[in-house]
Amino acid sequence: MPDLFLALPRGGYAGLWVEMKSTEGTETKEQKGWRNNLCSAGYKSSVCFGYDMAVQCITDYLVE
Repeated sequence: MPDLFLALPRGGYAGLWVEMKSTEGTETKEQKGWRNNLCSAGYKSSVCFGYDMAVQCITDYLVE
């Protein structure tokens, strides 16, 4: 299950799920599975490596 959820439909998506990682982090197989399931259900799901990437991801989603 990703770390953050923005319950705001945008750009054809039902909401945005964000998996937060450190800049040196990696995504597990289980996390990839969660993200694939969320995408199949109509959500946008992203992995963000660090704060700056997360801010950019959320900002981009909000302007879709």
